[in-house]
Amino acid sequence: MARENVIKRTCKEFGLTYKQLAECIGYNGDSINTMAGKSDGELSVPLKKSIELYRETLTLKQQLQNTQVLKNAIKVLLTEE
Repeated sequence: MARENVIKRTCKEFGLTYKQLAECIGYNGDSINTMAGKSDGELSVPLKKSIELYRETLTLKQQLQNTQVLKNAIKVLLTEE
């Protein structure tokens, strides 16, 4: 059973190019591109951890943004009374 390629999944999920992902995690774009092409999805531990942490950061930023939108909506509703 082939492993899921975390590079491809991350880029697809967050709308990133391989080059953008590489720049965000401090890797060379060509290296990420090469590793994304691996059919077995096997990545080095530091690279995999970097991508996992970046995914978590992006998810938390989105949650924070959603919370801010909700906070602003509640504020507007409360001031309209």
